[in-house]
Amino acid sequence: MLNGVSFSVHSGEILGLLGPNGAGKSTVMKLLVGLIKADGGDVLWQGQSIWKDLRVFRQRCGILIEGPALFPYLPAKKNLSLAARYSGLNPDQGYLERLLEVVGLSPRNEQQVSQYSLGMKQRLGLALALVHQPDFLLLDEPFNGLDPNGVRELRLLLEELAYHEGKTILLSSHMLGEVEELCERLVLINDGKVVKEGNLTDLMNEGKSTYIIECEEIDIANGVLKAFGETTQNRMGLSIDLSRNQVPEVLSQLQHHKVRVFAMKQKNRLEGLFQ
Repeated sequence: MLNGVSFSVHSGEILGLLGPNGAGKSTVMKLLVGLIKADGGDVLWQGQSIWKDLRVFRQRCGILIEGPALFPYLPAKKNLSLAARYSGLNPDQGYLERLLEVVGLSPRNEQQVSQYSLGMKQRLGLALALVHQPDFLLLDEPFNGLDPNGVRELRLLLEELAYHEGKTILLSSHMLGEVEELCERLVLINDGKVVKEGNLTDLMNEGKSTYIIECEEIDIANGVLKAFGETTQNRMGLSIDLSRNQVPEVLSQLQHHKVRVFAMKQKNRLEGLFQ
């Protein structure tokens, strides 16, 4: 259930929609493309309500939410070709082949989709969302089922679509490293409400992240760090949760107490926003 959710997506940007399981991310995405209608409020696209002409609006959207709808007994390329035709397009075979290559399905594009793994079906669903070259993409967990090379290829594709072709993309993912790579702005929701919204860098400065400090003089370092929070020792060094603004003071205090610091590594940068 959503409660007063309101935010904007700018043309040509990749906006990250983040939140814990059950926060309302999928509900927001369904509302944005008219799959469900809210009790109140509206969804505006370029200043106009999407309900004014929902069919036209949907033709301008590419959607991947809660898994793709596929024809299981047809091969991947035929699925794409039919999707293009249903959108009123004359499918460009070269473009379809490029999409299949990007999502890593070229070697098995003639195989029936019923024989695909879950990850392969997710890849095909992503290609279906892109087949009609939409202006607005809504992608819910698009990296699911992709291997590291596929994740990289998808990231590069989304960057090209947004930053070179002017596509608008709303992205929800639990792969926080990829969200950090792709998104300049974030919207965080929890319990159906927007709890934070803004520029990635500004939000990162607000939240805390886990830092691993590799150093000697562990006992002295522990004593220094107690003023900043609870520490944990592991084989990599001392672990502590800090805001980004605290880092210079921590390093200064360690240096003042003659603790030799060899490295200070930041982990789980976006996870700190949920603390």
